[in-house]
Amino acid sequence: MTFPKLPIQWSENGYEITEELGHGSYGSVYKLVKDKGTENEEVSALKIINWTLDNNTVRYEFTKDWDEARKSYAQRFDQMTQEVNLLESFVGMKTIVQLKGSCTEKMPELNYWKLYIQMEYLKDLMDFADECNGLTRKQIVKLGIDICNALEVCHAKNIIHRDIKKLPTLRGKSVVTLFYEPSTRTRTSFELAGKYLSADVVNITSSTSSIVKGESLRDTLLTLEDMGVDAIIMRHSAEGAAEYATKVVSPVIINAGDGAHAHPSQGLLNLFTIRQHKGTLKGLKVAIIGDILHSRVARSDIWGMRKMGIEVHLAGPKTLLPRYLAEEPGIFVHDRVEDAIKDADVINVLRIQLERMKSGLFPSLREYARIFGLNKERLALAKKDVLILHPGPMNKGVEISPEIAYGLNSAIQDQVQNGVAVRMALLTLTLTGGKDNEITD
Repeated sequence: MTFPKLPIQWSENGYEITEELGHGSYGSVYKLVKDKGTENEEVSALKIINWTLDNNTVRYEFTKDWDEARKSYAQRFDQMTQEVNLLESFVGMKTIVQLKGSCTEKMPELNYWKLYIQMEYLKDLMDFADECNGLTRKQIVKLGIDICNALEVCHAKNIIHRDIKKLPTLRGKSVVTLFYEPSTRTRTSFELAGKYLSADVVNITSSTSSIVKGESLRDTLLTLEDMGVDAIIMRHSAEGAAEYATKVVSPVIINAGDGAHAHPSQGLLNLFTIRQHKGTLKGLKVAIIGDILHSRVARSDIWGMRKMGIEVHLAGPKTLLPRYLAEEPGIFVHDRVEDAIKDADVINVLRIQLERMKSGLFPSLREYARIFGLNKERLALAKKDVLILHPGPMNKGVEISPEIAYGLNSAIQDQVQNGVAVRMALLTLTLTGGKDNEITD
């Protein structure tokens, strides 16, 4: 295999390319070794814009036209220049691959510059796992924390809004979203998370599949397994459906909501959003108000918040409050919304889930809004910098007033953005950390 020529100053200083590590539409990555075979040997990764010369004609993947080739190259050069600038801002951050240097060299053929990016050389995660004879639970958790920290940094630097969002992390992986219940935010954010990581994502809904013909959950899962999918992101109306799926098939199962039982990824993004705004989790007072009885979000929130040292206060109609929660340490159940909200650091407002109610559990929506809805008067009881959360969709004017939903204290749109980042972390962790790492609770 013929490798690209290195700049003179690099080759004279003992650098050489030993192998190609990977390639994409914009560039190729090579293993760069300095002082090969000596005790001072150094290894790094080298990224170069895709370009080849053949009979004085520049050939690209997309065109053989000279002018178009020059234009295409210029676009790639600009994108990789932005990448260098971005990596420079990450210097010193342990969870982000480190930039070691960059170099430009005049390319007369195109009247343009070649760009070389030298980065920290990192082993493939699966190779690392093999060397360790499998990853321990502690290592997997640490990887997950590192990924979340890295995503937090990227989010702060507006990476999610870049023109080119693709990362090669899950290239070659196939992901299916299997939703038996309607969803906008969860399904779309999981789909985008998979696509941003270069996975192949297929969406299945109950209304457009053989489910409407009476196909059982088991048969649907077995069909997807036989097609060779790597992960199934699943929402089902039955509690425990996701856990059942892990017993039936081998692909990674991610619970995107099972009845009124749990919604793990929503719980994680809520914690992430709180930490993003408050800087910490331990010692905070969080009020969860509304339809707690039917809320899988509430159950995941309560579980996660207690684990992180948050004091949880619950309030809502007595018919929508599981009274046993009052017996749990770290949980306080109130008869009045005002008592739960007083001096709260965070208020998490829940939607009334009329679709899960088999009988009227409160007089009317107007009565609910009057007694339990979050309005300006009740908001004033909380801390001045209180953070407002809502999992969506919102019934504005019922559980929350529009002025609060879109006010300065609201982090509801941040939750949506963070949902993509957190679900990218989940997919990365589960699909590169081993298939025995199911997320079901």
